[in-house]
Amino acid sequence: MDSGKGTNWELVDPRSGQTMPKINTLFLNQDNRNKFQNILHLIKIILKLSVSSAICESGFSSVKRIKTDWRACLSTETMNHLLSIAIEEPDLDNYDAEMALNQWWTQGQRKLQLRLDTPH
Repeated sequence: MDSGKGTNWELVDPRSGQTMPKINTLFLNQDNRNKFQNILHLIKIILKLSVSSAICESGFSSVKRIKTDWRACLSTETMNHLLSIAIEEPDLDNYDAEMALNQWWTQGQRKLQLRLDTPH
């Protein structure tokens, strides 16, 4: 919750990025901000709520793509990781495949242990 201190205090619609002049005018007064701080907090929560179900539908589609008959026994943790990757779509420009491969190789037991270092 913003403390309301300073001259630049205002509510901004996170979807459009525009200020909300009618609400801001009501809460320009420090006394009003203190008196109605719970209402201000509620307004900020409401502004962050999604107005459509597109995000939920995208999540359900991702689950359907990931959890096939061949992958029906995935653990909750693995499913959570795969869904995070599918939904958040990490930036491939900053992805370090060598680090990921090294982490995968060094964690856990592998059936066949190959040496990745070069011979001398």
